[in-house]
Amino acid sequence: RYDQRQEREAPVDYSRAPGPTQKKPEATTPIVVMGDANADWLAYGLEDAFAEKPEIGVVRKHRTDSGLIRYDARRDVEWPQVAREIIAAEKPKFIVMMIGNNDRQTIREKQPPVVRPAPKAAAQPAQPGAAAVPTPPAPPADPEQQPPEQPAAAEAPAMTPEQARQANYGPWEFHSEKWELAYIRRIDATIAALKSAGVPVIWVGLPSQRGPKASADSSYLNELYRSRAEKAGIVYVDV
Repeated sequence: RYDQRQEREAPVDYSRAPGPTQKKPEATTPIVVMGDANADWLAYGLEDAFAEKPEIGVVRKHRTDSGLIRYDARRDVEWPQVAREIIAAEKPKFIVMMIGNNDRQTIREKQPPVVRPAPKAAAQPAQPGAAAVPTPPAPPADPEQQPPEQPAAAEAPAMTPEQARQANYGPWEFHSEKWELAYIRRIDATIAALKSAGVPVIWVGLPSQRGPKASADSSYLNELYRSRAEKAGIVYVDV
């Protein structure tokens, strides 16, 4: 009796969803679910919802700690590239995306590699016996001609190299205008990759969080997902 009570009172581990069910060999309609830990739970719910539908198979293709800002800290790869690889391998009939919990962080854009100019070719020495071409003399100055006015120099303060780098590549803080523009580019690139499959794409918004600040952050991200999904012509689902 003590062991049963202890088992009932044991905390539930919500850090990851229960494992996937057995693969349905007869499934002809694969639904590929991509995203982060939330996508893992979403796929688990879809498996349960379609348990009695042998023709529908749910394929989990999530990475728990990933986001649109960073897919993997150890690999130079982003979700758009990963999504295209998954599509090529799985041939989905439907695609579901749910991501964003790990994107409440600063954005630092990748700097392009420095391209150094090629060295200039050395001047060719004059050939012996070749006649030198004389330089024509400059025309005499016209004393009646007024010298052209020089444009006034801009009085904008010069930026330091560090300020110039930050203006172009960040880091930009979460909720800032430049952060939002950079994040929208990531959303658009991911949606374009998902649409490349030519099948229906569904983007699922983030759920409510524990605490008002986290919930407000989720609402802010959801508005970005909603607006970009509508612009791209895919389905947005508000949970």
